[in-house]
Amino acid sequence: MEKKFTGKVVIIGGGQIGCDVAHKAVDEGADVTIIEALDGIGRGYDVFTKGILTEYLQDKITLYLNSMVKEVAADSVTFTDQDGVSHSIEADTVIFCTGQKPTGEDLSRKLTDLGVDSYLIGNSSALGRIRNATKSGLDIAYRI
Repeated sequence: MEKKFTGKVVIIGGGQIGCDVAHKAVDEGADVTIIEALDGIGRGYDVFTKGILTEYLQDKITLYLNSMVKEVAADSVTFTDQDGVSHSIEADTVIFCTGQKPTGEDLSRKLTDLGVDSYLIGNSSALGRIRNATKSGLDIAYRI
């Protein structure tokens, strides 16, 4: 049975996979927040697709750009925004789509130890081809 996105979903990383997961979560009625370290979302998409997707998500998600996650707890995410202000937001589900540095396994293990469900998708466990990374992100999105 496929689990649907519900409640408050926080996605850390706004690249292709983060945006794909956000699209799916929004479509299922979740309250979605993306926290992105860079100054824009949709890296890696062609210009046409990026434009369509970002326009679609524009009024449907909360977006923090130039922001750095500091802590993930069982029910919240703490981060610093582009002005250096610290925020803590509620989260029923946290999804890591952090991309180019495969550091997800250690983080996933720590979250599991806290009793938080975590999924490694895309390049969070090993760098690879974008097609495989995107497919793994979509596979997880459809499973949870």
